[in-house]
Amino acid sequence: MKVTQVFFSFCLSLTACNMHYYLSIGTNISPEYNAAQIIKLLATAFGEIHYFPFVYTQPQGMRTHNTFLNSVAVVKSELDSTEFKQQLNTIETTLGRDRTDPLRSKKDRTADIDILGSSEQWDSQFFHQFNESYIRGVVRPGTSARFANLTAFGLPPNDLHAQTGLATVESENFSNPTIPPAAVHQAPAPIYFSLAQINKP
Repeated sequence: MKVTQVFFSFCLSLTACNMHYYLSIGTNISPEYNAAQIIKLLATAFGEIHYFPFVYTQPQGMRTHNTFLNSVAVVKSELDSTEFKQQLNTIETTLGRDRTDPLRSKKDRTADIDILGSSEQWDSQFFHQFNESYIRGVVRPGTSARFANLTAFGLPPNDLHAQTGLATVESENFSNPTIPPAAVHQAPAPIYFSLAQINKP
């Protein structure tokens, strides 16, 4: 994924400080399974994560018939941006992405995790500055937005009816023209997921 602008604020303290890293997440190979794996691996690496419900999107800038699942997320870490990016790269390669392939941005991928920016304090409006469709479609969903139900893969329910009045659909219904368009009232709320939830009975 390509993002036109990236903003970082740096901790000026002599001691380690926790930064909030703002991420974009995408997958279009077994997307429901790999979306859940990305969230679980991020929670494993950093303890907890806040992520927006995954949205089905059409591919941009590449030739493929595979639909994407996209989300944005916030992770808190004491790592600097270089070390943090290395952790993200490790997650991508763990899920099968070949980061040595110079054409990887034009190919289908199991996991694509980019850092959009960072700040010491949580900025609830951070994601709204981006116009890329795979970000805008998550935080400013339109009436045709389709959200994935990933509870079968171990993630919490979206609970979109309670939060926004949006319609949650199963993956096999994404292209079903009989599904009525979702009624959007506000942006969906982030979902909290932690390491403790991965092995919760």
